Amino acid sequence: MKRISTYITIIPLLMLFSCHSPKRVFFNELAELQSTVKTESRQITTENIAHLPEPVRRYLHHCGFVDRPMANNAEVIWADSRIKMKPGQRWMRLKTLQHNFVEDPCRIAYMRANMLGLIPFEGRDRYLNGGGHMFGTLGRMIKVFDARDRETFLGAAVVVLAEVLLIPLYSIQPYIHWEAVDDLTAKARFIHNGIDWRNHLPSISSISAKNNINLLTMSFRPSFPCLNTFTANTRYRGRFMISGHESVGTISGEYHIQSDHESVTIRVVPSKGWKPKATKFSTRFLFTVARVFKKWPTTYQWDADLQKDSEGVWYMQSKWIRTGRILKD
Repeated sequence: MKRISTYITIIPLLMLFSCHSPKRVFFNELAELQSTVKTESRQITTENIAHLPEPVRRYLHHCGFVDRPMANNAEVIWADSRIKMKPGQRWMRLKTLQHNFVEDPCRIAYMRANMLGLIPFEGRDRYLNGGGHMFGTLGRMIKVFDARDRETFLGAAVVVLAEVLLIPLYSIQPYIHWEAVDDLTAKARFIHNGIDWRNHLPSISSISAKNNINLLTMSFRPSFPCLNTFTANTRYRGRFMISGHESVGTISGEYHIQSDHESVTIRVVPSKGWKPKATKFSTRFLFTVARVFKKWPTTYQWDADLQKDSEGVWYMQSKWIRTGRILKD
């Protein structure tokens, strides 16, 4: 009996001092974020919401958010929140702490519930730096999930988008793009870290790579769609632009996508060639007379074939092809 009572004493201590506490993780992250956030307040004004759809402007006026100081971060106070661990179970009361940050969009939340009225379940949900993370423990020492996968990322970003009007300053940020539907309805898109969210689906607005000197960015208009959204015999096309240091100029052209059941083919053609940024008269004259310097990228194309395996993972084979044809504008 003495050994059993010793175990009963030790287990609560382990639960109390576990280093994997989502609550501790939450408050450590919150302190770090609050130490770096800009403290000065901003205002939503009639001028900086003039470009928003009428329903959004009307909402902001009706709630009294216009011409009032707004902080760059906010605590969301939940009067009541509940959770189901799986379908069919009863709702459990949930204690929730949440903070949102505006300038670089971020959302972190801490949740606690008692399973069977005794065993603590804790979780921390986060969207930060364009990624999602969910971390949860049972009894403060048993890790039940530590997810950073695609579904977690999608869910975290969609929640930020859903809270655009809950945190008023979100509505005028450059990463939120509005579209009017009618007098009572508007659509919002979340474009952040190169990912464009529309109708709860991601697409790529830009991708970047950095060498030891400069950042190289490839942007897409419209955004490059999610591969898993294509149906069979679908065709899609758009434009792209590659940019680096401003003194180098840009290369631009078209991209083409065709899907066929479990495969997708992509073709990228730099049909617009290279647009150098010529700052001297001599270089402008050279690029005007000897156009081959600007048109040489049009003699190439990039082809890719993507196949999806039985587990839904995509694999790609690609190559650059020299066509030898100089394309016209």
